[in-house]
Amino acid sequence: MRGAEPAPGDASSRRRTPSLFRRVFAIVAAVLLIDAAVFAFGPESRGVGDALSSLAGFVLVLVVVYWLMRRAFAPLRTLAQETAQISSLVPGKRVTEGAAVREVAALQTAFNAMLERLEEAQRASARAQLDAQEEERRRVARELHDEIGQGLTTALLLLRHEREGADPQVRDRLDEARAVLKDTLHGVRRILAELRPESLEELGLGSALMNLARRVTAASGIEVRVDLPPTVPRLPRDVELVVFRTAQEALTNVLKHSEARSATVTLDVDDSGVRLQVDDDGRGIAPGASGRGTVGMAERAFAIGGWLTVSARPDGPGTRVVLTVPRERAKPVDGGDGGSCSEADSASGTDSAALARGANSQPLRPAEVRS
Repeated sequence: MRGAEPAPGDASSRRRTPSLFRRVFAIVAAVLLIDAAVFAFGPESRGVGDALSSLAGFVLVLVVVYWLMRRAFAPLRTLAQETAQISSLVPGKRVTEGAAVREVAALQTAFNAMLERLEEAQRASARAQLDAQEEERRRVARELHDEIGQGLTTALLLLRHEREGADPQVRDRLDEARAVLKDTLHGVRRILAELRPESLEELGLGSALMNLARRVTAASGIEVRVDLPPTVPRLPRDVELVVFRTAQEALTNVLKHSEARSATVTLDVDDSGVRLQVDDDGRGIAPGASGRGTVGMAERAFAIGGWLTVSARPDGPGTRVVLTVPRERAKPVDGGDGGSCSEADSASGTDSAALARGANSQPLRPAEVRS
């Protein structure tokens, strides 16, 4: 039985398909070979001398033609190499325009224009998907709060009421049941804080990152340091949300896969734009590895006009995740302050529920604030 046919665009079919250069060169070589053969063996040939001179001329002309054709086809090879390096999740990368050959220059311009249209369409689609995901998170968070959260709170109140007049043995069992319900309620509140980061909406990005670090430290024991500028301006809502979700997903990966003992979240906001960096001291990442979480972070970054890089730390073991959003996509919102480390510390010192609505928020290990 005959094997399956290869897909039109797979690597094996591309290797078997001769290039345009080879096709044209083969045609030119065939024409020159026929001309040389006619001259060497035709009726006007004078013997071996003419045959040898014809062969030498054929080889010389073929070399010259090969050299000229390589130069003529070089812009096409450059264009092919540049297009192969373009990624759909790295916006703004374009092929170099201005080729000497008019047709190739027109192809470069058309290709860049096509990339512009594709990026805008993909960004609009990714942004719509991001909005739909966040709306679904809010819906689930509302249902958890209104139904499960309220139900658990009511059950705790009922058990406390029943405990007042119960026998000591029954009281112990009620205390055990109340302890289980409290743990469950804390878990629901933790999930609520992950689904709907109210500290991001109320206090800004800096305070939200501090609160996220507290939760991770309290839940896992991993020391999470947060390095913020003295003042974090309020940014467009979608940018703040993507930066927060990227930090959240990166720290989740640290907990699940890295076996790290510590992590550092660094945020920079300056004239070049916004840069979030998450480092850990775990076992690192395999070259070329890309999981679902990494792809999700890259898609969120693309939706707001940014890009994501994941690599090994250059200064030691572990992984580095970097989100970059250019200035034109992340201009600070006038009149807003995204919070600083000192604000987050004061807000969480005595009333952490204001940040996470009851989420487990034990004190964070000392954090750095850049002066």
